[in-house]
Amino acid sequence: MFFLCVQFLSFNDLNDFFFQLMVEDILHHGAILNDIELKGENVIVSNRGAPKFAENTRDQVKQLKDGYTNLLTSAKQNQESLAVSLDRWHNYKKELEEGQEFLKQYLPAWKSEMGTAHADNLPEAQVQLTKAKEMWEKLSCLRQNLNLSLAQCRPAGAAATDQTDSVMSSALFKFSSDVNHNLIGEMNQIENHLDSLRDEIKSWETIDALKTELRTTLRNKKEEVKMLEQNPSRLPEAAAEMEIVKLQSLKNDVDEKKGSLKDLNDRYHKLTQHNPQLSDPIINAVQEDWEELLCYISNVLDEKEQERKTRKRFQDQQYEIDEDLARYAQELEQIELKGSSEVQMDRITVGGL
Repeated sequence: MFFLCVQFLSFNDLNDFFFQLMVEDILHHGAILNDIELKGENVIVSNRGAPKFAENTRDQVKQLKDGYTNLLTSAKQNQESLAVSLDRWHNYKKELEEGQEFLKQYLPAWKSEMGTAHADNLPEAQVQLTKAKEMWEKLSCLRQNLNLSLAQCRPAGAAATDQTDSVMSSALFKFSSDVNHNLIGEMNQIENHLDSLRDEIKSWETIDALKTELRTTLRNKKEEVKMLEQNPSRLPEAAAEMEIVKLQSLKNDVDEKKGSLKDLNDRYHKLTQHNPQLSDPIINAVQEDWEELLCYISNVLDEKEQERKTRKRFQDQQYEIDEDLARYAQELEQIELKGSSEVQMDRITVGGL
């Protein structure tokens, strides 16, 4: 379709001039037709005695006049159709020039700005994605308008044979091919940029999710430690041992989670390598809270261990005291038993005397 349309455009300017000359020539022959019509009337008047001849002459003059009228109408219609086609081609060429200007002047500045812009967080990356989408949509709209404008360019005038070689060598074809080639190339580049921005946004979303997860973990672990810390200090030995085991398990869990914190830092620094001085206040706060939590657990663990040891010493002392009391009571009992047996022996001896 494009080849055929450009082919006709190659001849439209010439055809417009040709149709203009044709219309002028037809109008010029209108005077000759008037003379013929007048002569025909004279022939008819001169041959009233031959009605059949007069009627034939009248029909011939009418046919000639009708043919002239149809020819003039057809020529004017073709000229008007050609003028409409030329307007559409000129409009297409104008849109090509505007598209070329957009690609050569405005787009490079936009690409330079986007090339130097680096997102420092998720909202900035989303703004860049929106801008890239808007630019892609502009280029897509430009391409659609060019295709629509080209589709409206219909061949005008007489049919022409296929002249592909001349079409492909025409200035308009080359200009149109260059503009469309550049347009498609720029759209492909922006599509690649969009893919890159989408990947970057996913990375920022992962970082935000990790921050949320770690902050939630911190809060939950602090609450667990606090509950264990607030438990009564005088617990049975088994319960006290269980508390210490739980605290140690919490400490190990928090310590192992430091790997996630390192992963979070690595991801953040990878995305902000364009500016190594950047830091995220939330990540910094999580790191500080993480160290504080580990210290907090260690302190509570030491306190619970000390309480357990103190309680154990106290219990051991109690056991020793209880054992001493038991031995003392046993000795008293033995003394009492011994004293009772001696009294009985004395009574027996006195009774025998």
